[in-house]
Amino acid sequence: MAEKHGGDGGNRTAHIKFQYPEEFITGVSGHYSPMVHSGTPVIRSLKFATNRKTYGPYGVEEGTPFSFPMDGGHIVGFKGRSGWYLDAIGFRLSRLHSSSNLFDAIQRKIQKAWASHKRPTKASVV
Repeated sequence: MAEKHGGDGGNRTAHIKFQYPEEFITGVSGHYSPMVHSGTPVIRSLKFATNRKTYGPYGVEEGTPFSFPMDGGHIVGFKGRSGWYLDAIGFRLSRLHSSSNLFDAIQRKIQKAWASHKRPTKASVV
């Protein structure tokens, strides 16, 4: 299980268990806002979308909404900054490669290499 971030507040803890490798994160959304008037904004809520379902929201859906959907990829890691609250969150991303797309890409490279290869010609005998 991952390390807890943020302060000791809050009264609920949630654990999410994905059915990896069949299930993976395809987007994160949520809300951010200052906790006090004119304060620094913090993450107020998070929602995780996978290729199978949505988890959350976790936290309070107040403030400015944000959404980070992944098209053609998935989230493979997180980074962030926290004090009493979750101040920032970032993502490590990876492209999705279906086996057929990967096969097609390899096949195109082989065909290109073959086409550029000069075939030997018959030498003339004089």
